[in-house]
Parts: sequence; structure tokens; C-alpha cells
Amino acid sequence: MHTASIRKIVDHDGEAIVIDPFLEDAEQRASYRTLVDELAWEDESIRIFGKTVTVPRYVAWYGRARPAGTGSGMGHELHPLPPVLQQLKQRVELASGKDFDSIQANYYRNGSDSTGWRSESAASEQRADIAALNLGAPRLFSFAHASSKEHREIMLRGGSLLVMDGLSQRCWYRCMPRVLSIDEGRITLVFRLLGKG
Repeated sequence: MHTASIRKIVDHDGEAIVIDPFLEDAEQRASYRTLVDELAWEDESIRIFGKTVTVPRYVAWYGRARPAGTGSGMGHELHPLPPVLQQLKQRVELASGKDFDSIQANYYRNGSDSTGWRSESAASEQRADIAALNLGAPRLFSFAHASSKEHREIMLRGGSLLVMDGLSQRCWYRCMPRVLSIDEGRITLVFRLLGKG
């Protein structure tokens, strides 16, 4: 039985904590390999300044049957939860004390895949609390306060769980920068409450 530590990353204008390890190393590695092979990965595109740009990662959405894109705005097909995701969802809900109905799975093939700075607006349907389960390669995750520009960062290892409340998502920008020296892949499962479809 592993002993997990809880580290507070954001302690004002919202709260963000990391539970590490949430999954033991052997389990998180096995989960990573299963999800790489079994999830319905697809490209993601966004509009920036009127141009369509491909995001450097693959995504897959799972959860309640509802029209694709509702709530998320991503336009991806929403798949029913397979057993492996259902089991992880139950454990994440128990550990976080929160309920979730949708999972955004993000697959970063290596250190070239990344995410840019982002936060949630007050009107966003993704403003509710989230939990992000990290599987595979460790990656640096950065936070920057929207007003003060205060900066924080943490290495999110495989098997760690990041939990953020809605206020922290609006007040703090986050990103996972590109690191070209990383050859291994990584999956982040973002558990969300988007409401009924």
C-alpha cells in the first residue's frame, strides 16, 4: 500500500492540490498502455485569429450520451465510458469528493506535444471543479496568475492527480510546455462536470 502526499499548488484565488502518488507506478504504466491502445484518439483543431490550427496532441471524449460539442465546445464525438475509465472515474471521485460526468483524454506522444497558456472564463461551461489524472511520462506543469503574473510550477509524475476548483481555473493560467528531450508519451485524463445533455 503506497502512502500519498498532498501538496497545495494554488492557495489563493482558488485552490489546486496534487495527490502523488494517486496510482502506484506499475498500475499507472499499465493503465497508460491500455488507454493508448483502446481509446478513440482523434486530432484536435482550434481557430486562432481566423485560422484553423491543429493542436499538438490527440484527444478523446467520454461520458454521458449527449450531442457532441455541447458544453465542451470541442465538437468531438462523445463515447460511452469503457470499464477501465469507469473504474478510474470512481476512484477519482472518491479521492476528490467530487462528481464528474465527462472525461477529456489528452494523449501527448512525446515532449513535442504540449499545451499553451489557457484559463477558463466566468461564462465557460468548463468552469466547474476538475481532476486531472496523469499517466506515463512526467511533465512540467506551469501556473501564472492572471493579474499578478505570479508563477508556479510542478513536475506532474505518472500516477499523480491534480485537483482544481473552478475559481483557480479562472484566476490562474496553466500550460504544459514543450520539452524536446522527452521521448516517452503521456496521457492526462481530465474529469469534468459538464451537466446533462
